[in-house]
Amino acid sequence: MWHHISVLHLTENMRLNHNSTEREFAQWLLSLGHGSTVDLDTGTGSISIPSNMVCEDKDSLIQSLYRSMPHTSTPSPQYCYDRVLLAPLNDDVQKLNTHILQHFPGLSRTYTSADT
Repeated sequence: MWHHISVLHLTENMRLNHNSTEREFAQWLLSLGHGSTVDLDTGTGSISIPSNMVCEDKDSLIQSLYRSMPHTSTPSPQYCYDRVLLAPLNDDVQKLNTHILQHFPGLSRTYTSADT
């Protein structure tokens, strides 16, 4: 059976090549992965992040991600799935989630589960 299998190699990320902004971001990610964005002059190992990728506060971050949120109905699960935020600390995630949920229409509900 294995002699009928052929290995295909992907050479282009189709999700990041639709416009110049996405291409620049893809190039920055590659540079980051290769370590060429690390500031060696300061000796701190800092990473230079382009100014167009920086949000000054959590409200501007939320606005940039959720500006098209429907205000008359609850967004679909796919809408939220496409806008995932990652944070290094669970406490930061909890604070962001609480702040974001305040912008959703309707009443907030908490569903708890029981671990077995």
